[in-house]
Amino acid sequence: MLTNTANRLQPRQPLMKHLILVLVSIFLALSSTADGGTRYRKYLPDRAEEAWVDSVMRSLSPDERIAQLIMIRSFSGREKRYYDSIAQIIRQYNIGGVCFFKGTPTTQAIASNQYQKSAKTPVLVAIDGEWGLGMRLDSSMSFPRQLALGSVGDPDLIYRMGIEIGRQLRRIGVHMNFAPVADVNNNPRNPVINFRSFGEDPDRVSRHSMAYIRGLQDAGVMAVAKHFPGHGDTNSDSHYTLPVIKKPLTEMQEIHLPPFKTAIDSGVAGIMVAHLAIPALDPGNNAISSLSPVMVNGLLINQMGFDGLVITDGLEMKAIADFVHRDSVEIKALLAGNDILLLPVSVPRALVNIRKAIAAGILPPDLIDEKCRKLLRYKYRAGLNTYKPVETRNVIRDNNTPEAELLRRQLIEASLTLVRNKNNLVPLQRPDTLQIATLTFGQVSPDIFHQRFDQYAKADHYYLTATANIATSDNLLRTLNRYDMVIVAIRRTTQNPSSNYGVSRQIQQFAEALSAKTRVVLIHFGNPYALAGFAPATRFESLLLAHSDESLTADLSVQALFGAIEVRGIMPVSVAGIAAAGEGLLTQPLGRLSYTTPEAVGVSSDWLRKADSIALDGIARKAFPGCRILVAIDGRVIYDKGLGFHTYDKNIQVQLNDVYDIASLTKITATTLALMRLSGEGTFDIDRKMSYYLPSLAATNKGNLLIREVLAHQARLQAWIPFYRYTLKPTGPDTTYYRTKPIQGYGIEVAHNLFLRSNYPGIMADTMARSKLRDRQQYLYSDLGFIWLKEAIEKITGEPYDAYLAKTFYKPLGMRSTVFNARLHMPLSRIVPTEQDKEFRMQLLHGYVHDPAAAMMGGVAGHAGLFSTAHDLATFMQMMLNGGMYAGIRYLDSVVVAEFTRTQFPLGGNRRALGFDKPDLKTGSNGPACLSVSRASYGHSGFTGTYAWADPANRMVYIFLSNRVHPSATPNLLSQLNIRQNIHEVFYEALQRRDGKIQADPTAVKR
Repeated sequence: MLTNTANRLQPRQPLMKHLILVLVSIFLALSSTADGGTRYRKYLPDRAEEAWVDSVMRSLSPDERIAQLIMIRSFSGREKRYYDSIAQIIRQYNIGGVCFFKGTPTTQAIASNQYQKSAKTPVLVAIDGEWGLGMRLDSSMSFPRQLALGSVGDPDLIYRMGIEIGRQLRRIGVHMNFAPVADVNNNPRNPVINFRSFGEDPDRVSRHSMAYIRGLQDAGVMAVAKHFPGHGDTNSDSHYTLPVIKKPLTEMQEIHLPPFKTAIDSGVAGIMVAHLAIPALDPGNNAISSLSPVMVNGLLINQMGFDGLVITDGLEMKAIADFVHRDSVEIKALLAGNDILLLPVSVPRALVNIRKAIAAGILPPDLIDEKCRKLLRYKYRAGLNTYKPVETRNVIRDNNTPEAELLRRQLIEASLTLVRNKNNLVPLQRPDTLQIATLTFGQVSPDIFHQRFDQYAKADHYYLTATANIATSDNLLRTLNRYDMVIVAIRRTTQNPSSNYGVSRQIQQFAEALSAKTRVVLIHFGNPYALAGFAPATRFESLLLAHSDESLTADLSVQALFGAIEVRGIMPVSVAGIAAAGEGLLTQPLGRLSYTTPEAVGVSSDWLRKADSIALDGIARKAFPGCRILVAIDGRVIYDKGLGFHTYDKNIQVQLNDVYDIASLTKITATTLALMRLSGEGTFDIDRKMSYYLPSLAATNKGNLLIREVLAHQARLQAWIPFYRYTLKPTGPDTTYYRTKPIQGYGIEVAHNLFLRSNYPGIMADTMARSKLRDRQQYLYSDLGFIWLKEAIEKITGEPYDAYLAKTFYKPLGMRSTVFNARLHMPLSRIVPTEQDKEFRMQLLHGYVHDPAAAMMGGVAGHAGLFSTAHDLATFMQMMLNGGMYAGIRYLDSVVVAEFTRTQFPLGGNRRALGFDKPDLKTGSNGPACLSVSRASYGHSGFTGTYAWADPANRMVYIFLSNRVHPSATPNLLSQLNIRQNIHEVFYEALQRRDGKIQADPTAVKR
């Protein structure tokens, strides 16, 4: 049998001339495309290496030298006896390597230690981790698939990914990664490579493969480029049959071989040879690339100059098992030029067959020794000469770092690809002018895609499953016709071309029909080849390719849609009727708040856990039942958390879209905001008297008050007037003033089933007008001036105060949850309750403004009354930081912003700006802000437990929302414990740790 095998291994003499010409032509073609011919010489032999190799070789028997060339399979999610059995094989034969598959990181590390302990010669540990450990192990990170990475224009990101994957692999004891896939996928129906390739462009595949290789090897892990000589143009899967590539020699030269030549020139440690039949390279009968001396020794080693480790693809695969006699497989592989026999069907049988081949003179003994020495050199270079067991504690924590997550985010962001964009529709600049719907194919409930969408714009969300009947689809189509725009998200896709990637013809037809009736923006979360089914639908306004259906991709796609992040990806493959490889439309960010990780701005996530701790301690001490905290640096939200519950009964957890009564933050987000706009337009002057805009005050002691002084809280006004107390009896609300139902003359709803006399705001105005002024002109915080200024705004604009604010600011800014009388605009489940009012309204205040005076004015007042979310408030404060600009639209004059946010009367000891609060004037004092804010910073706090602060010097926005008045406004533990400021300080400490110092303006307060 072995003699017959030997005969079959001899190349046919009549073919030799043809093959030599083929190899020479290929070599000449590849030499001209090499990347400068520069070799990446990380692994150069030295005397210590050779001494170690010599020592090990002397310790090995002839059989052990053969066994060193074998790499076996191991899982890492099995029971102990399984690991013992693998260890026994390693111990018995002195196997050279182990390739790990499905399991867990910790158990793999433990198993690796056991295997190394069992081995006479240290074991080379490999894994097939093309997109990271997550490809094989649970609790591990998966980076984007290579086809998605083919959309990434910056090879440095691929290099950094290679370094990070290498770091994670080393952490669990892996020395070799069977990656990258250097195949050029130019067959859309390829069932095995497809999304595992960087794409169809040989140059891009070469560059990205080189970057990945260098990253892995710079991290100390051997890279293996696969599947030589190119598996990208097959219609079948070599796991199940032998693919035959009947392509001309020129195609192999120009498309499939160049990435491997680049890999060789980059110093790749290993190349895996595929099981393919390629007549253009070896026309011999039954010539399989992995067993072909022509393709391995002749082309790869001699002509292309590869001197690293040559590794077979899995020898148990059907492409080998069904086409080659089982007793000759390993012999053919070694004679062809392979160094490592990967996953033989039977180790004992392979060893017996190889020994017999040596004895029969078919395999030279020197060949085994040469390959064994070569493998040992690479083991030395992997550090196995001084092997140390893997530390098995904290493996999962060490590998899933915030820095790695940031890199994954950056790769996904860079892969987003816009391939159609009529009239530059994306990014959406003014979504408030459109009636928008989203339609999600493949799911029936909202997720981060819809949640993030709701933060940027108002939309109605619809869902359609693949099993929906025709009637349901038709009804939905009619419903969607009335919208100005529909964002169609193709979700729950697959990577399988045989199932059309999970995109049914029904979905395609529905999207096409919809695009004929309204504007459609299509976002495809899946394989770009699936877009071929949409080619006839030329009416799509925009088409965004998002590559994968996962939470982070969904989040980033929405951010890209609204211009919070840029789009810069290109198509990795061509899709007829859609786009060619290399095409992609770029977008610039509009300047909306984006959402990212602390590490994106150089801040440590671990450090920010201090903020969590302070907030949770406040909840534990019952300073508040729950809170929302948001921090943005440079317009990027790096911390966005909801902690605790709406109330102490813990029925409803705090959510990111929860709406809070922001109390006196109304002064800056409503009244001051409107006055800044009117000042910029020239219709309002802060240096005029109040009576100029409110003639009714002319005859009172308020007539000569200057508006600048009113806004800075030093106009001698009383702090507040307890209007509600005049309407109470010892038993509760006086029926002279209140009714339990709205009837004529009692139309102001101050609480549930409690309606105030409609004329009472006039009584309040008279009371304010008659109120005394304080004797001294010094700082005293007062609500009264802002109550009057609301009336002035209405007189100037000729519009209701709330309507003007919504039209001019809140809607175009996207602050769609910023409203007065929140209960009229949203479900109570979104609104966080405030006080259990036992003095005035005698009920839990839920959706009704907490401030009594604002309630008695119908919930719309100049000093209080607004409800809002953390995102909305951050949007407002970011607009202020931008000098009045947001998302490409100017809302305020930058000169006006500067004037309103500077301290007005510092010589009198008043720290206040116009409407805004400022840091305390005294160095080191515990003022309204934390100690590290710059002098340029400004903001405000609210009685209900709210806080908003912006720091231009450090480009920081800080939002804290709570209902600290629940169930009672006293005691005020939030202020006593200084919780808002202490949390704020954590973020300055984080910046200081990043930079070595906190950025400050020249006049910064020294604290």
